[in-house]
Amino acid sequence: MTFNKKKSPSFHTRLAVVVIALWCVLIGFGIRGFQDLSHRVNTTGLQTPGTPSAQYVHWVHQFSPAINDLTLDVLIHRRNTAQAFNSFSPLIAAIHHHVPQWSVEDIQQRGPWTAIIWSTGTAHWIPALSQYAASEQTLTAIVRHFDRITQDTTFVTGAVPLQWTFSRLAIRALENAARFTLPMTLILLLVVFQSWSAALFVPLSAMSGSLIGLGVLGLWPTSIPVTSFTTEAGMMLGLGVGIDYGMMWWASLQRTDPDTNIVIRYVMAQQRVRQMVIPAAAIVILSLMALMFFSQPLITSIALGVIFAVTGSAMASLSVLPALLWIVRARPKRLTSLSGKPAFWTRLQGFLLNRYRVVAAGVIIVLLVFSSGTRALVLWEPGVATLPQSESAVQGFRILQKQFPIAAGAPIMVAIGPPHSGGNMYNRREFGNVLSSLRHTEGIRRVQPITPILPAMSKTPTVTNQQRRATVHLVAVWSSFPNSSPLTIRLVPTLRQRLTNGFQLKSIVGGGAAEVYDAIHRVFHRFLWVFAIISLVSGAGLYWRFRSLLISVSAIIFNALSTATSLGVLIAVFQHHAGAWMGLPSPGALQWTTPVLLFAILYAVSTDYEIFYVEAVSHHRQANRPLRELLLAGTQETGGFLTGAAIIMVSVFMAFGLSGLEFMQELGIGLSVAVLIDATVVRMVLVPSFLLWFQQWSWWPGGKKRSPMFLEVP
Repeated sequence: MTFNKKKSPSFHTRLAVVVIALWCVLIGFGIRGFQDLSHRVNTTGLQTPGTPSAQYVHWVHQFSPAINDLTLDVLIHRRNTAQAFNSFSPLIAAIHHHVPQWSVEDIQQRGPWTAIIWSTGTAHWIPALSQYAASEQTLTAIVRHFDRITQDTTFVTGAVPLQWTFSRLAIRALENAARFTLPMTLILLLVVFQSWSAALFVPLSAMSGSLIGLGVLGLWPTSIPVTSFTTEAGMMLGLGVGIDYGMMWWASLQRTDPDTNIVIRYVMAQQRVRQMVIPAAAIVILSLMALMFFSQPLITSIALGVIFAVTGSAMASLSVLPALLWIVRARPKRLTSLSGKPAFWTRLQGFLLNRYRVVAAGVIIVLLVFSSGTRALVLWEPGVATLPQSESAVQGFRILQKQFPIAAGAPIMVAIGPPHSGGNMYNRREFGNVLSSLRHTEGIRRVQPITPILPAMSKTPTVTNQQRRATVHLVAVWSSFPNSSPLTIRLVPTLRQRLTNGFQLKSIVGGGAAEVYDAIHRVFHRFLWVFAIISLVSGAGLYWRFRSLLISVSAIIFNALSTATSLGVLIAVFQHHAGAWMGLPSPGALQWTTPVLLFAILYAVSTDYEIFYVEAVSHHRQANRPLRELLLAGTQETGGFLTGAAIIMVSVFMAFGLSGLEFMQELGIGLSVAVLIDATVVRMVLVPSFLLWFQQWSWWPGGKKRSPMFLEVP
């Protein structure tokens, strides 16, 4: 909504009603798109392009597309083992009738257990999960009915049900977090704003904006990778950033003179908000776009979710939020000047600024000590190990691993085919040498060759010599360690090195552990480039806004220091068992996406705080007052808001940190620590200390002097 000082209040009221009505329509579209987004979520199967694990999938799929079909395994425990398994043919018929796109690939028996292996008919995760989501309730009803009749115990498990379980639990965690954070946020905002209208409208606009942004992403083509983390990270950061933008609006209104015409007050506030929100949102969006340089679909999907949610929050703060505040004629009291009683943060900062050199050096040393733990960083992919054992799909998978290990899948898969120069695949001696090399690798527990894959074009029972030469063998390799353990992931480069030395046959290592290893390798290989891009974007944005080289460079350094400190805390909690007393898991490693997302999201949040605080200091600079007074005046205006924003963000993040999913716990706790450090230690201690340290060089090289806000609008 755009205010115009030449228009009457009644005109702005009609305009506000129109904006709110249009926004309500957009919310309807947003809810529909968000539902579509939630129904095609996906957590794995996103191979990193250009890596050996992706080449493995492509190579195997060339020879037999069916081998890559995602499977749905129905496990049936029969109490009467003497019965022929023809007795459960009605179950197969019922499932096939209601879900015709599924087909039976194999039926295996082992003692009292029977495994029916179903194929989803697709090699892509999004269609497979969509099919399963659409038929989950029907399938559950069929299985329960069958259990009542036969007195059997049936589990539905496999790749697709497990991923759907993970997505469902993630959505449930998001709902539980919302139930906790919304009342808490309302109370905290009421304390900060001291206004019911602001406390209600600020989170409302932030949440609706995030919802609309994610809804637009949900209406995008299905080729965009979507994970359950896309919605969680998007809503989490969209809500937090949207609240920050709302605080910018309220603080801008508070700066205006209460005796001024109300239209003029909103025009002045709008000008100031645009000078803060637009640069802040642009820096956030461009910084997160740099994550796409990793070319890793999982990271790309999370970045897209946050980008769309932040864009929606920014649009809401510039349109529907001022419209809502105008409807109720919100008129906050003017901020107290330094001539009045200073606030707590102002008194504390005044005390610290008297010793700013010692304080700044001490804080940096403490942060560096906590950051030193990042040298021990170990990454992994939690997988099924972190899902609740009470889930039916998890129980079934445990049984599947024990009774039907081939059907459950191995952590590492090796495709062995003819050499590039041609030759006969059925060279038993060479093939046996490859298997022997695999078996004698330290850390390998079991090696199991699987039936050879013939070319997809072969439809005849007779195998020609040409087809023999093109045959590919799959070999399942089980580690001595848990499937998703970091030790299993470390076996991948060892196996690749062994298979490329001294063997004529072509071998490609793939599977879940290889996909995780390739993703981690891609992240480490390109992290410095991404760090440089994000630092350049945020530094250039801050320089463009304030024309200060010191502010832009110091922001990059402080953001990196905050990220490293929070990462060091996470390593202590999740790798070194420091969080055991709180009931947090201690797997000895971090989810491989956590450091990247922690770095990018913290840069996004800290940019808002930097602009909010430095803009207040820069505004008072027009009065040519001593720098120390300018810093205290900026703290007087923003200290309460920054503290409140930090507490609100921490409450939002900790709601995810206390969830039952390890990825969300790591990200929630890491962001909570990082925001507390950034909003208090960095923004209230280090930034003022450095500005005071460098005095007049703090605003070098300067540029065109901006007019004071009260002179911009007559």
